[in-house]
Amino acid sequence: MVAVGLAVSSLRRHKTEMAIACGVNLILRPVEHETMAAFCAKDGRSKTFDAGANGFGRAEGVGVLVLKRLNDAIRDGDNIR
Repeated sequence: MVAVGLAVSSLRRHKTEMAIACGVNLILRPVEHETMAAFCAKDGRSKTFDAGANGFGRAEGVGVLVLKRLNDAIRDGDNIR
């Protein structure tokens, strides 16, 4: 959220034409604490909104947003989501 906020701020102030904001989650060590292990699903799989949900599954991931001012994106014929 901080990266997105800074990107939007930079775009609004016309300091940049396009901004890339991203976040990464890495698992650097196995579950060591009993408290955390109690929240993890026994099968290691998340089952969001499922009646059989029994915890969460730890995972790594990355998310990237490419941001541009709307007027500029329309002018350039960019795909807008």
